[in-house]
Amino acid sequence: MAEIQDPAVLKFTVADAKPIIQEVFANDMARTLWLGIKGTHLVDQHFNQACLELARVIEQRQEPITAGWLTRELQHWNMIGSAETFGDILLPYVTGEKAITWVEVGRGGCDL
Repeated sequence: MAEIQDPAVLKFTVADAKPIIQEVFANDMARTLWLGIKGTHLVDQHFNQACLELARVIEQRQEPITAGWLTRELQHWNMIGSAETFGDILLPYVTGEKAITWVEVGRGGCDL
């Protein structure tokens, strides 16, 4: 089972990253999704935008967020595989019970 790394180690600096990465890191929910998923899953070229869009869905949701709902949304946005239940692991971070911290250890660029 995947485990979220805390702190997440970034081999780039957010300030020097592409604008989309800076936008992701400026949004608490998008950043949580990015840090929680990126370190445990292979992602595609649409991942950054998907983090921003799913963050908006989560922020606007009126009903309680459950692990099942989160897993389905992560699968819908192609962030995790169809057989996974990563929502169970990510849920406490999405609901704010836990936070993912990060450290920037490199000065390279982020291509995603």
